[in-house]
Amino acid sequence: MNTRIKIYCIILSIIYILIILGSMPGSIEGFIKGSSDAERQNNLGKSIDVLYITVEPKDGYYAYPEKMKSKTGSSDLSLSATTYHVESEGGNKELSVGLIIFKYFSYILLFFAGMAMIASPFIFYKILRSVTKNKIIDDGVISNIRLLGYFLVYIFVTSTLFQIVNYLSAKQLIEFTDYKITFELQDIGILILAFVTLLLAEILKVSLNLKEEQDLTI
Repeated sequence: MNTRIKIYCIILSIIYILIILGSMPGSIEGFIKGSSDAERQNNLGKSIDVLYITVEPKDGYYAYPEKMKSKTGSSDLSLSATTYHVESEGGNKELSVGLIIFKYFSYILLFFAGMAMIASPFIFYKILRSVTKNKIIDDGVISNIRLLGYFLVYIFVTSTLFQIVNYLSAKQLIEFTDYKITFELQDIGILILAFVTLLLAEILKVSLNLKEEQDLTI
C-alpha cells in the first residue's frame, strides 16, 4: 500500500513540477511586460492594457483569411490566426462600470493567486520530505496535500476569471474584420491536477481512519 502511494506521489510530483516550470517563463515575461507598461503609462499619462484574445475566422474554423509571403517565391500562403495580443490605450474609459469593477476585483484575486503559487513549492517540499521519511498516512501530510489541492483550484479559478475579463473587455473594445472573438477555457491541466491531489488526500484520509480502527481493534 505504502509503495503504491509513494509511486503515485512521485508521479504527481513530476506532473506538478512540469506544470510549474511550464508556467514560469510566461509569468516572468508577463511581470516584465507589466513593469514596462507601467513605466510607459507614467510617461504617456494614460492607461495601457494588453488583451490576450482567442479568435476564430468568421467564415469558419478552417477558413484562412490572411496571406503571407513564401520564402520559396511561389504563390502566397494562406493562414489563420488563433490568438492575438492587442495593446489598448485608455481602454478603461470605454468599458462599462461593472466590467471595470470586475476587472480590478480579478486583479486582487490574481495577487493572492501569486501568493499561493509562491507558497505551493514550500508545501510541496514538506509533502515530499514526509514521503521520503515514510510518513505518508499522517494527518499533517494529508492536510498539506489537501491545502495544495485547494491552492491549485484557486489558481485555476482566478486564471479563468482573468480570461473572462479579457474576453469581455475585447468584446467591448475591439472588432475584427475577418475574425470573431471567442472564449477558450485554458489551464485545464491545473484543474485536473487539483482534483487528483484532493482525491489523493481523501484516499489517504480513509486509509488513516482504517489504520486507526485496526490499531484500536488490536
